[in-house]
Amino acid sequence: MGGGGGSTTLTWADQTFAKVARDQWEDYKNRFQPVERQLLKGMTRDAPRQYVEAVGMARDANRSAFGQQPGMLDRDLARMGLALGADQRQAVDSQRQLDQTSNMVANANAARLGVDDRIMNVIGGGGLSTANRTIRGKAM
Repeated sequence: MGGGGGSTTLTWADQTFAKVARDQWEDYKNRFQPVERQLLKGMTRDAPRQYVEAVGMARDANRSAFGQQPGMLDRDLARMGLALGADQRQAVDSQRQLDQTSNMVANANAARLGVDDRIMNVIGGGGLSTANRTIRGKAM
């Protein structure tokens, strides 16, 4: 019982399979690899601008949403015949600013991850990941 020592002679099928594999690899390197490199170069060269734009859009949306809150609160209170005192206004404004800041950070981070996902999709062959497709399929 013991060790190996088997023949290393390749059969005709082994040699043919090896040749096909080498030919496919050469074909891939000549046809597809240059295109992949060009796509990746374009995405990564453009990435800094994409990050800035995505984060800027997230911050603008956040400012817009939180900018409407004071007026909405005042209208809601006025409908009920109420108004905030100076100390109450200060506490509400302080909490709103804290909420706005934490929300802005979360949205900016999500925007950066979105850019990372787009770049990784180009690197990995594009399209949506299986998990993402599954989530979107349930939402639709």
